[in-house]
Amino acid sequence: DRSSTPPRAVRMLAVAAAVLVAAAAFHVWSAAASNPDRDGRKRPPITVVTTGTGQRAAFRLADGTRVILGVASSLRYPAAFTGPSRDVSLSGEGYFEVAHDGGHPFRVHASGATVEDIGTSFGIRAYDTDSVVGVVVAEGIVSVSPVAALGQQHTRLHAGQRGRLGRGATAPTVDTVDVSASLAWTEGRLEFDATPLPEVLAELARWYDVRLRIGDPSLARRQLTASFASASRADVLSAIAAALDLRYARAGDTLVLVPAPHAR
Repeated sequence: DRSSTPPRAVRMLAVAAAVLVAAAAFHVWSAAASNPDRDGRKRPPITVVTTGTGQRAAFRLADGTRVILGVASSLRYPAAFTGPSRDVSLSGEGYFEVAHDGGHPFRVHASGATVEDIGTSFGIRAYDTDSVVGVVVAEGIVSVSPVAALGQQHTRLHAGQRGRLGRGATAPTVDTVDVSASLAWTEGRLEFDATPLPEVLAELARWYDVRLRIGDPSLARRQLTASFASASRADVLSAIAAALDLRYARAGDTLVLVPAPHAR
């Protein structure tokens, strides 16, 4: 019974085809804020950039900060930064190369966490379905804190480190990561490192227009280590099936994963 053995892991590179984002495909919405600042000044309009399944977006904020927005994500930010700090709100995944301004800290608010730039480049992952907010620092330093603890309790992360802040946690756990692999999504690459199959399927749903479901509870224990560079949906699914001894059975508009016959 091969389903009781440890999950297999393989490395697959550059499968083929393309998962690319048309720059004009993402949605941009802008509207004037309805409430004035405390001093009575009118707030600048709020812009919301939203990407769909398989889409990424690259753009700059008014202060020159460069943003790459991941698949199925959104970023809210003011058309101009006029207050003492530069605040934006992220849902999903984003990468920020922050324009330095020591007098106006840059802060990203994401799913109960606040990430403050201290002259750096960093990525944040904060999908609504994730149990933790992940922060990976490419250059410089950031501080990470729960929203309720801003200014009172924060953890500093340096280049090459990752912080993972769980919902309700008072501080993130910190480890060292391969930054290139962790931020591979900014270049259109999917990277999995001993990733449980349920998490793999959730990520594939964001990158491809496909519904996936595990049809055998034993499969939830299997893990995938793989790299897909500009890969088509068909090639990715075929590679994963081969790597983890799976097959796909169609149920309406959903692909159900079950063990391959010889793996039972």
